[in-house]
Amino acid sequence: MGAMFGDSIGTVIRKFSENDLVPDISYMTRSWVSFGHKKLEFFSFGDMSWEYVNTSYVNGKLGAIRFYTPFKSKEAAKKRYEEIKSAVQKKYKLELYEPSDTLVYEAYKGYDKQGSEVRVTYSKYESIGNEIWYSAALTYATNKFDNEANEEL
Repeated sequence: MGAMFGDSIGTVIRKFSENDLVPDISYMTRSWVSFGHKKLEFFSFGDMSWEYVNTSYVNGKLGAIRFYTPFKSKEAAKKRYEEIKSAVQKKYKLELYEPSDTLVYEAYKGYDKQGSEVRVTYSKYESIGNEIWYSAALTYATNKFDNEANEEL
């Protein structure tokens, strides 16, 4: 996608726009930005197709990126989750873990050579319109910026 951990929101928006991904400014905050394809199409990352990507920022720096596709069917989300997990296990050693979020049905995580975390999750969530959705997601995250002083205070 062209972005790297530590990039600012502006840099991520610029780099993602080069891949036809646009931010949803109605839900954008200083610590979170959601993106979708400008033509409302699926986009490719990691040899998989995705509908959305969310980015999270710590002290103004990109700290996590989450690719996901929502499903109305729990079974469809579970199938997609298994596909993602299978693909990611070819590159990373994943271990089952129990997340603190009770809406997550199952989750695996592993680490790359730089210590960044990769997670594959299968969960449900409630939309802004109070609809129940299910998702299979792939997340990359770092805690590299968590202990830096926040200049905004």
